Amino acid sequence: MLPKKFDENEIFTLVALAGLMLALYLLPKAVSWKAGLATGLFFTAMACFADEVLSGMYPLKLIQYI
Repeated sequence: MLPKKFDENEIFTLVALAGLMLALYLLPKAVSWKAGLATGLFFTAMACFADEVLSGMYPLKLIQYI
């Protein structure tokens, strides 16, 4: 699960995550923190699911359709 080497991609991801968390903290609250947490967990799960589904299609060469 952890990357083999820690490079610019991981640094960018951590900085972007920190920036988004700061923006969410500073912006006015439109929904409760429970609704925000539930939404965040849902979309994280959907992203992980999509990643697993797309990685299962490895033999399919999608670049040929572009």
